[in-house]
Amino acid sequence: MFTTLERISEFYKSTVHVSSSSQKLPFHIEYACSRLECHITEEAALTTDEWICDKHKIIHTKDKWNIWNQDQAKEQCEVDCPGLHEGALNQIPSDIELQRFASACDENTIRELAIHLGMTFKAWEELQRNNPDYIQIVKYRILVNWREKCSGRFSNIANALTEMKITTHMLCQVKRIRKGQCDISEEYLDLIPTDEILDELAQVIGVVSFQLGIELGLSITSLDTIQYNNGRNLVAQCKDILFQWREDQRVKPTIGVLVQALVNIERGASCLGEIIKTVGVKKYIPREEDKKEGKVKRLLKRLNLFQKRK
Repeated sequence: MFTTLERISEFYKSTVHVSSSSQKLPFHIEYACSRLECHITEEAALTTDEWICDKHKIIHTKDKWNIWNQDQAKEQCEVDCPGLHEGALNQIPSDIELQRFASACDENTIRELAIHLGMTFKAWEELQRNNPDYIQIVKYRILVNWREKCSGRFSNIANALTEMKITTHMLCQVKRIRKGQCDISEEYLDLIPTDEILDELAQVIGVVSFQLGIELGLSITSLDTIQYNNGRNLVAQCKDILFQWREDQRVKPTIGVLVQALVNIERGASCLGEIIKTVGVKKYIPREEDKKEGKVKRLLKRLNLFQKRK
């Protein structure tokens, strides 16, 4: 949620030409009590070990909010991590969260988990037949199918992991957001990538293009269509994914967003940094605007010729 609000904020600031690096985000973070009615600010929460909410007089200890403030670069939770709280466990996992969870588990773990969640081995085999060379897609799709079929929640996954004697702290990492690190100049991060950048990036993504599409917010239906249209051509698939993402008007499709997505799928952003060094960064002009500018230039040219003749 924080990342979504941050991206929306960056988008609206960009529309009024406000520098993202010079302005604070127009919202602040608060943590709710167990009844989801009282709130404590993030600043206060991080400086106290205990909080009693005003309305219900319920005591809340720091472990309730520490899960959101652990070192996001760590692969494992800290010793005192309590796991996901009740509110998070009751949530239905998003496409992105299921993708991150599936990517963190091996094939056997996801297959066994799917069985514990009520999916059949036949359903797993059918997905394997449809995606013979893409086990990451199989792992992800079996969880998506379970979620749609059973209205699955994080609590169901946590219970199944417990039955399998696997730590439920795997879900904590899914809920945390890794901070993307790269050597790309900060002034470029708020720019929209050009055709040249996306063309070059499509050449190096490889088999993780599907995961990248999920991280960038494309729907499963869109990704299925892209796969169907391009067959086994991974470069063409990735190119369609990147260009379709850039056309999305819900969130500004910046280089910074792309960096974060590459980090989240563990591809890293160094490849994007090298591409930018090679092809450079220009202002992206949508084709419709480019055509309009071309027409204006041609009209001005004709007008100049007409005036010279006079």
